[in-house]
Amino acid sequence: MKQNDIVSGPAKGRTIIMTVTAFIVTLLLCAFLVNMSEQKKLAGLRKVVAEVGASQAYSISRQLDRSISATYALASLIQEYGEISNFEELAQDMIARYGGISSLQLAPSGVVRKIYPLEGNEAAIGHDILNDPERRTEALEAVQSEKLTLAGPFELIQGGMAVIGRYPVFLEEKHSDTKRFWGFTIVLIKLDKLLAASNQDQLVSGGYQYNLSRQDPDTAASLIIAGNDHNALIDPVAIDIPVPNGHWSLELAPQEGWYSFSTVLLESVASVLMSLIITVLFYQRMSYMGQLLNKNNLLKDEVRQRRLMEEALQKSEKKFREIIEYSSDIICIVGVDGMIMFESPSVEKILGYTPGERKGRNAFEFMHEDDQEHAVAALGKAVALPDSIERVVYRVKHKNGSWRTLDSIGRNLLHDEGINGVVVHSRDITEQKKMEENLRISEEKFSKAFYASPDSVTITSLEEGRFIEVNEGFEKVFGYSPDEVLGKTPFELNLYRDPNHRQYIREILKEKGSVQGFYLEIVRKCGEVRDCMVYVENIVINGKPHIVTIVRDITDLKIAEEKKDELIKELEEALSEIKTLSGLIPICSCCKKIRDDNGYWNQIEIYIRDRSDADFSHGICPDCAKEVYPNHYKKMLEACSDEQSPDEDGMAC
Repeated sequence: MKQNDIVSGPAKGRTIIMTVTAFIVTLLLCAFLVNMSEQKKLAGLRKVVAEVGASQAYSISRQLDRSISATYALASLIQEYGEISNFEELAQDMIARYGGISSLQLAPSGVVRKIYPLEGNEAAIGHDILNDPERRTEALEAVQSEKLTLAGPFELIQGGMAVIGRYPVFLEEKHSDTKRFWGFTIVLIKLDKLLAASNQDQLVSGGYQYNLSRQDPDTAASLIIAGNDHNALIDPVAIDIPVPNGHWSLELAPQEGWYSFSTVLLESVASVLMSLIITVLFYQRMSYMGQLLNKNNLLKDEVRQRRLMEEALQKSEKKFREIIEYSSDIICIVGVDGMIMFESPSVEKILGYTPGERKGRNAFEFMHEDDQEHAVAALGKAVALPDSIERVVYRVKHKNGSWRTLDSIGRNLLHDEGINGVVVHSRDITEQKKMEENLRISEEKFSKAFYASPDSVTITSLEEGRFIEVNEGFEKVFGYSPDEVLGKTPFELNLYRDPNHRQYIREILKEKGSVQGFYLEIVRKCGEVRDCMVYVENIVINGKPHIVTIVRDITDLKIAEEKKDELIKELEEALSEIKTLSGLIPICSCCKKIRDDNGYWNQIEIYIRDRSDADFSHGICPDCAKEVYPNHYKKMLEACSDEQSPDEDGMAC
């Protein structure tokens, strides 16, 4: 009997059935594992693409904000001086300073009058924006909202595709609370300059397909602004880019696709081969004699499988290296003592060092001395436990001597023979920290202004009007302490003498965006009615709309104004009475009586008394006393001493 005939009959049939079953089960399991592996790789790749896209979106947004902020600077100068005499010199400096700008323009009354540089843009001089059917919609929106709007992209009159930022400038009228529309300050940003300033070409060189699009304000359709593939991308990663009065979207996908056909094919072949190996091993276990006969063949298959697996591993490592090279974060491997073993190419972009320049040096020597202690502690925690993850924020010195702030996450892979270290992913958050500090300072200034104001300053919800915060000035104006009003509405406290006034204020706020000086009668806690002026601005807190309201008590000022008006009226009446004594007055040459306007003769003192504030006291002059009362006058002279004489009114000395 031959060796391969040892298993025969029914037992051989059962062996074949079990072997086929084992093959099918093993093949399904391997297919499941391959699918799980591909899904994990896909998730990792999408994460990398999302990070690249987020970084590029931030770069576009930052460059766009930097470019269009030039409109605010021009508007401030116009509001301060009424015009800009040195526009060309100023525009040249601003274009060099802000970057990404193709031209700066001034459009008083909506008509373009000044452009820098003028060369190549002559066709835009005299362009009436508000009457251009293709431009007026977004231009009118800017005027109505009194905010910067971003229009485009569209074909320029002078040629080329561009986006345009328009900021409406309003000037305060003298001796009035009204404002008049002056015109627009305009920044023109050609797309090629914007994309070049935000390093958009790195996406192409990095092996990505991308489309940059915006939503059409009229049709709401998605319009592609730029991209290296204007066709629809396959399952792209989309990153939203907020811009003034709208949103842009950056879609990103690998040029080679999300899946590597060769890798999937190799893994599938490996799965089939693995299933076959397991099936053969199973069959050989069931057929001991056949296993002995085929042992050499199985060993050869195992060697071949190892070679295939090594090739697959090498391809996987190559793909990993490519991901590291194009990552925007610094990927670093350090030892337990902090020695740098490896750094990704992004270290040059963030810290100025070429890859490998810091290899073999201790990472802590580049850190700020105030941050070294907690960084060392974080590394110690990571080293203490395999696969543990620690996060730390610290400052690192750039090669040029400046300090950059990094947010790092380290994972202990000391147990991995291929790495044998702690893998650290570091992201540059320097600008984020600066923005957070600026926000903190801004909030601190607002808080000081809020609580130090002598006027009533409150923050209320927009819809219900419930008090969220009040300052000390509120108690001075309304008479209520903060504990008595927080969480309540003005209607619950009966603060408005006319309840309809709040609706009037909301309508003005909705139409103009703010309320600047609204006359309002308020009712204090004691029931007293006071005259006030109200100023209201919109504010967003935790994503919800609120309003800041300033109430200024003008009752005393109003009373003073009324008293002043009364005094002026009295003075005018007195002046009018005095003026009635001017001109020709008929007087009797004998008795000195004066004839009035009705023809009656009056004593002179009565006439003057009735027409002025003057009053009379009576006396007698020396001449009349001597003539009318000679005896009395003689006795008066005798009574006086030689040194004295009668006074001028004829009375005694």
